[in-house]
Amino acid sequence: MRAAIYARFSSDMQRATSIDDQVNVARAFAAGRDWAIAEDHVYVDAAVSGSSLERPGIQALLAAAGRRPRAFDAVLVDDSSRVSRDLADAVRVMQQLRFFGVRVIYISQGIDSANEQAETLVAVHGMVDGLFLREMAAKIKRGLAGQLERGFATGGRTYGYRTVPVADPTGKTDVNGYPVLAGKRVEIAPDEARTVVQIFEWYASGLGSGRIVERLNRNGHRGARGTRWKEGAVKRVLANEKYRGQLIWGQKTFDRRPGTRQLVARTLPRSQWRTQERPELRIVSDELWQQVQERRASVRRTLPDRTGRTLMRGRDAALYSRHLFSGFMTCATCRGAIVVVTGGHGSPRYGCLRSWRNGVDACPNRLTIRAKVADAQLLAGLQAELSAPATVRYVSDALATALNQRIDERPRLLADARAEREQARQRVQRLVDAIEQGVAPSTLAAAINERQADVARLDAAVNELADDPRHHRLAVMPTWVGQQLADLSTLLGETPERTKTELRRLNLGVSMAVVHEGARPFYRATVEAALPCLAGIRDLSATAVDRSDPPAAGSRTWGFEVDLPPNQLGPGWRRRVG
Repeated sequence: MRAAIYARFSSDMQRATSIDDQVNVARAFAAGRDWAIAEDHVYVDAAVSGSSLERPGIQALLAAAGRRPRAFDAVLVDDSSRVSRDLADAVRVMQQLRFFGVRVIYISQGIDSANEQAETLVAVHGMVDGLFLREMAAKIKRGLAGQLERGFATGGRTYGYRTVPVADPTGKTDVNGYPVLAGKRVEIAPDEARTVVQIFEWYASGLGSGRIVERLNRNGHRGARGTRWKEGAVKRVLANEKYRGQLIWGQKTFDRRPGTRQLVARTLPRSQWRTQERPELRIVSDELWQQVQERRASVRRTLPDRTGRTLMRGRDAALYSRHLFSGFMTCATCRGAIVVVTGGHGSPRYGCLRSWRNGVDACPNRLTIRAKVADAQLLAGLQAELSAPATVRYVSDALATALNQRIDERPRLLADARAEREQARQRVQRLVDAIEQGVAPSTLAAAINERQADVARLDAAVNELADDPRHHRLAVMPTWVGQQLADLSTLLGETPERTKTELRRLNLGVSMAVVHEGARPFYRATVEAALPCLAGIRDLSATAVDRSDPPAAGSRTWGFEVDLPPNQLGPGWRRRVG
C-alpha cells in the first residue's frame, strides 16, 4: 500500500512545527502497517485557513489522485479539520478521493473511507468544525464592538487620521517584555485633514471628482498608502461620515462564497449600524458636509438610468460590453484600457480610461473618438484584411506546419493510444472478474459502463491515427483556408454579441496610438490577432491547444494598421483649465 500525506496548520499564530508533528504521526501510522510513504506526495498548507479548498496543497493532492496511473492508494491525514472546517467541503473531498479509488484515513479520529460509516462520521466532525468557525467569528465581532465602546480603532486606516498605541493600564507585558496593548486610539493627522477639507471644498464649489484627482496629483498630495490619488478614493472620502465626527461600525457583513476564500460584502440596514459620536475627530463642518451630500445626490439624479445595461462591474468588457471593440483596445501611451468614457447612450466615445479617471498625470492621452466611427472603421479594416491574399498565404503556411507536426508525431500518439486502450480493457476485465467472485453486479454496473465507454473512445482514436487521411488536404489547403476566412468575415458582420465572440476567439488586440499629423490629432490602430486559432484550423491539429479560453498575447502573430479618421473632438480633448 502506497500512501500520501496531507498536513495543514491555520495561521502564523500557531507553531510551524505543527506540520512536522502531523507528518510524523502519519509516518508512524504507515510504519505500523508496513505501508510505504510516497515521498513525492507529501502535501502541506502552512498558515492557511481551512475555511475553503482554495489552497495549493490540497489542490495538488486532488490533482495527483486523479492522474493515471495512480502514484498512491491512500491519503493519511491527522484529522478531518486539517482538510477542511467546512462540512460540505470535507464530505466533497472524501467523495472525490473515493471516486478516484483512493482511501482517506483520518488518524486521530479513526475514520477510514473504506468504512461504510465514514461519510457520516466526517459529516459529524464537519459540523463541529463549522461550529468552531462560527463561534470564533462571533467572538471576534463581540471583541471589535467592545473596542469601539472603549474608543479604540476597529478597522483599517482612514485617510486623515492616524492611530496611537495605548498600553494596557494593568502594566502587563508579553513574553518578550514589551507592554501589552489595550488597543489603538484614533486621532486626526493635521496634514491629511487639510487635504480632506480641500477635497470637500473643491467638490462643493462645483469641481468633479476627476478634476479633483488631477489637482491632488499635480500638487503632490499622496493617498493613504503613499500612492497617487484615483477617482474612487476621492468618492470614498466624500461619502465617509467619519469626517463629521461619527464612528460607524457594522455597516457591512462579509459572507464567504461556498467552496472559496472569496468574501462577498452585503450592506446592512442603517438601523443595524452602531454609531458613536466622536466630536474630537470631526474634520468637516456640518454645513460643508451637507453641501457636498446635496451635490452628490443632484449628480446621481442627472445620471442616465443604467437598468438593463450589459456591462456589470467586474465583468470582462470583451464578453459583456455592448460596444463592439470595448475590451479589446488598449492605450499605446499608458497600456491602459480604451473604453467608452463619455457620451452616454446618445453618442458614446472611446477614450483612455486611466486618463479619464485619474487625470493627465496618470496618462496624457485625452483624445476621444465616437464609438460608432471607430467600430465601423476597425470592423471594415478587419474584414478587408481577412480576405487579402497575404492573409490566406499566412494561415495556409501556419496550418501546413501544424499538420506536418501532427503527421510526424502520429506514430507516438498511436502507441500511446494503444497502451491506454489496453489499460482500459484490463480495468473492464477486473470488474468482470469481481462479479464472477461474488460482488453484487448492481454496484459495479456503472463502473463497467464507464470503462467500456473509455474503450470505445480509445478504439476510435486508434483507428483514426492508424489511417489518417488529413495529409490529402494539403493539395486544397489554400482554397479551404480562403473559404474559412471568408466565413469568418461574414460572421463579423452579424450581431455584436456574435462578433465579440469571434473577436475573442481570435485573441484580438487593438493598440490605439495618438498621431499628431495634419490639422487634427487622430488614432492609429494597430490590430493584432492569432488567426491559427480559428476553429477549423484548431480541429485539424491534435497538438494545438484548446482555445475555449483566449490564447496568450504572445501568440498574436498577424496584424495590420488602420488610421481612424479625425472627427469632431470630444470634451476629453479640450484643454481643461484649473
